[in-house]
Parts: sequence; C-alpha cells; structure tokens
Amino acid sequence: MKKTLDFIPQPCCMKQEDCFARGPTGLCSALESTEFPCGRCPFYKTADQRARELEGKVAYLMRIERVDLIMKYELNR
Repeated sequence: MKKTLDFIPQPCCMKQEDCFARGPTGLCSALESTEFPCGRCPFYKTADQRARELEGKVAYLMRIERVDLIMKYELNR
C-alpha cells in the first residue's frame, strides 16, 4: 500500500503579497514549513521573477531537445 503525505499549507512567513507562492488565502503553496532560522524565506521571489526563470529553463530544455520534460512538468503554461 502506498503512503501519502498530507500537505498542509502554512501562512506566508514574510507577509509579502507579491510572492509567487502566496495563495489567495495568504498561505504558502510551495513550502511545507515556513519557519526559517534567519527569519526570511530563502525561496521568496515575485511572480515576474519566477516567470523569467521559467522562460530561461524552457528555452534551455528546448535547446537540448527535452520537450518531454517541459510537458511532464507543465512548464509551458
């Protein structure tokens, strides 16, 4: 039997409304735990930053002819 872990979204640790992972209810949709010793989320980025990074990754995967990975991870959205 396969075990599944329940993912319980946590409140956004930085209260940044422009974070790409912040859901409509203010919860983090990317991380299981939002408690960091430094007090800042090391994964914080804006939606624009994330979009630019994804564009670069998709371009790289196209160059190396790995369209299968683009489709698998739905990077072409």
